[in-house]
Amino acid sequence: MRVTLISLYYRSDLPTGANKRFECLIRALGEIPSVQITVIVARGHIINSIRKKVRIVEISVSRFPLIARVLTWLRLTAYLHRNVQGIVISDYQPPVITTNKSRVYQLVHDVRALVGHRRKQKNNKILRILALMALKIPSRFLTVSRYTQSEISAINKRADIVVSPNGLADDYFSSVNSEKRQWDILMVATFEERKNHVRAVQAIEKLVNSGRDVRCLFIGADGGEKEKIARLIKEKGLNEQITIAEQVKGEADFIRMGYDRSRVLFMPSLYEGFGMPILEAYSRGCRIVCSRIEPFIELDINGVRFFDPVSVDDMSYALSCALDDVQPIVGECINKYRWSVIAAKLINDVDVA
Repeated sequence: MRVTLISLYYRSDLPTGANKRFECLIRALGEIPSVQITVIVARGHIINSIRKKVRIVEISVSRFPLIARVLTWLRLTAYLHRNVQGIVISDYQPPVITTNKSRVYQLVHDVRALVGHRRKQKNNKILRILALMALKIPSRFLTVSRYTQSEISAINKRADIVVSPNGLADDYFSSVNSEKRQWDILMVATFEERKNHVRAVQAIEKLVNSGRDVRCLFIGADGGEKEKIARLIKEKGLNEQITIAEQVKGEADFIRMGYDRSRVLFMPSLYEGFGMPILEAYSRGCRIVCSRIEPFIELDINGVRFFDPVSVDDMSYALSCALDDVQPIVGECINKYRWSVIAAKLINDVDVA
């Protein structure tokens, strides 16, 4: 089977959930003998660690925002028409068009651009139109959760949608030294409104005011809210309790070390398409305290404490219970999130479709 994976948004120096999925899926598919892989990325963002296993094609991406998408789409479409057959999985918007020799799946991680949770940026109306086109035009989709599948189906009722969850890299299944848990609470989230940092700080303040001595670590890129949250922490006198880690390139190992050294992962998100930090933290022995939203419930892992993400009292109580919990964590339920399992099921699903 020929499979072409396209991500012109991929950045080799930025460990986002989407970038990690792209890399790990390529590696896992590369281990399947019957699959021949071509990877198409933006020029300058080659994945050196997999160069020997797959064919890599670089596409020039225009720098000028208003015309970049059209010019890049034309270059990409021209290449696909000349060279590509088989299964195509692409995250590019507008959706790519190929010949009848290819079966194209539009990859959609979530639809936050259409539900009021896009990060602040210029040309929002144009981007919203493009996002809507990306959901209405294609006839086939690949997405990461049943929740996002239902959101797409509500917009495009005729679409064929394959669900392929995000998974865990092999190093997340290695042993952990549970004696070095220096942080009580860890939050791994981009600093943007939907991640709910303001209520998170308020919940931690309630813990501190109740007499708890807690040490908390916030890790995440700045999505426009970081300075605001830093000010809030200072105003509430929580600088000794809450540390904001500096963002560093290539920080995947740093984040994993954060999981290894934390007792509880705190995920108060208002909206998500998946919940990668939950899987990662759970695999490293953290207790999970998170919002009662469908993508998190869908992960189906043991011992999670859910709360109402708009209730600071509910958050604070769930955190308190998790910090007091001494029951062992049973992690067998995450084996279904190994990339080898996910890749094999994906190939079966797109071959049958």
